[in-house]
Amino acid sequence: MPKIIMVSTKDYNFYNFRSNFILKLVECGNEVILICPYGKKIDYFTERGCKFIDLSIDRRGTNPINDAKLILDYLKIFKKEKPDLVLTYTTKCSVYAGIACRLLNIKYIVNNAGLIAHDNPKSALARILNLLYKVGFKGASCMMYQNSQERDYMNALLK
Repeated sequence: MPKIIMVSTKDYNFYNFRSNFILKLVECGNEVILICPYGKKIDYFTERGCKFIDLSIDRRGTNPINDAKLILDYLKIFKKEKPDLVLTYTTKCSVYAGIACRLLNIKYIVNNAGLIAHDNPKSALARILNLLYKVGFKGASCMMYQNSQERDYMNALLK
């Protein structure tokens, strides 16, 4: 049975935007594991056959120590679970789970809904963000975009 891990920052991202997809994956015989901080919407999926791993994610945090710990948490989980595929949603999860997948040679798909904006493209923050995008997204088997502006930006960055 193929094992698919899905990673997001909130339970409602799975529930509001991926419910039908997740349940179809289960119906087709896949083992589906959802990773995010626990929220009540997770019960809906576990009652229908999904597994769940509670992982604390500060989705707006910028502490590099906490972010490095998040990458280590993904590495630990992915090593233990040995997924066939990881699907990521939201920027922080896509970047850091993508880094872990690349290090472990696990196939992953990025479905990123919005890039983190930066006012000054030459600022230190912009350079750091671009480096994180390159490292986290470059090894993806597939990248899905929500709009053409995001697609064009990432395609130019990842050349």
